[in-house]
Amino acid sequence: MHSPNAVPRDMVAPPARRRLERVAPGAPGASGVPAISSAAARMQALPAVETRSDVAVDGQGAPGSSPRTWSAVVAAWLAAQASPHTRRHYATSWTAFAQFMGDDCDPLRITSDDVNAWIASLRARGQAASTTVSRVAACASLFDFIAQHAPELLTDRHGRLRSNPFRNEAVRRPRVVSANGPQPLADATVQGVLGRINTDCLSGARDQAFLLTALLTGWQTAALVGLRWAGRRDAGDGEAVELWQRDAAQAPEPLPPAACRAIRHYLALAGRWPVLATGEPVWLPLRSDGVANFRRARPDASRPISGSQANNILHRRLRLAGVAGSEQYHVRDLRHTFARKYLAVGGDADGLGRRLEHARPSVTQRFIARLPPFAEDAALLAGWV
Repeated sequence: MHSPNAVPRDMVAPPARRRLERVAPGAPGASGVPAISSAAARMQALPAVETRSDVAVDGQGAPGSSPRTWSAVVAAWLAAQASPHTRRHYATSWTAFAQFMGDDCDPLRITSDDVNAWIASLRARGQAASTTVSRVAACASLFDFIAQHAPELLTDRHGRLRSNPFRNEAVRRPRVVSANGPQPLADATVQGVLGRINTDCLSGARDQAFLLTALLTGWQTAALVGLRWAGRRDAGDGEAVELWQRDAAQAPEPLPPAACRAIRHYLALAGRWPVLATGEPVWLPLRSDGVANFRRARPDASRPISGSQANNILHRRLRLAGVAGSEQYHVRDLRHTFARKYLAVGGDADGLGRRLEHARPSVTQRFIARLPPFAEDAALLAGWV
């Protein structure tokens, strides 16, 4: 009798099949995601395999002068990523593969058979196809980095640089079927949504501030919901610049003026401005006193909003604006809306990639290729605010 978690034999290459038993279903890490709670712990979990020769890589991923271990090369690869979200995803993906390989995680010995065995184990544990493909791509990025900055790790005794095992044609990546592609909002829809919000009540002020911040920055959902107040900085001309922080790894930064005004208005209605403490989350859930009157809503200071609550804000505002199928949209579609608007008003792909913090230009090109074209004439596009 076969276990429901059994992996089909035709999906596992014989040389690597034994590795499927290294993580038993139900054990820590069985989901394919290592049970590691911090970046420091993730780095400690990476394999510390000494290189066969000195590998010179500095903290930014450029050639240096001191010998490094394999784990130091991995650390340099992570440090070279511009986005903290990319760094977290890459660290989690490589740690998952390294834990699956165990003692055999030598870059010179990893083969496409090993990669296929890992993919099969992720599938057997219920990992989504899109997540599996994303994890494989992350590990492929590591080998691309090594080939450029530490080729000694991938050079055999004959001096030949071996190919990237994660990009090999023999790797059987699962097919990803997307139910909904990017759904950027039309300019008229954005204006209709924002125009119908009553900003004199707390819920309306919060929702408009949140939506404006998403539309004017193009940030990812995690960065938006985690936004915190970071204080003020002297601009040198007697003016103070308000700073906000979206991630602990990111430096505080100013927001677009329209977003700042909306946030200040929301915080003032909540009684939190200008007394907001440094590090305090901006977006808080609201709870009413059991009546359908938004004016009686009060902030719940116990926790910031979650990603699902952020999606609910968008769903509610789209529904009130009469947008059909409002439940099909997500906050990430506001990121797509920002991207399409940016291009429509004359922005280029390089600038968009920097604003969206893409790791490589090819990521931006794929992002743009998936965006549907504007129905309106770009010359007629007015500002949202």
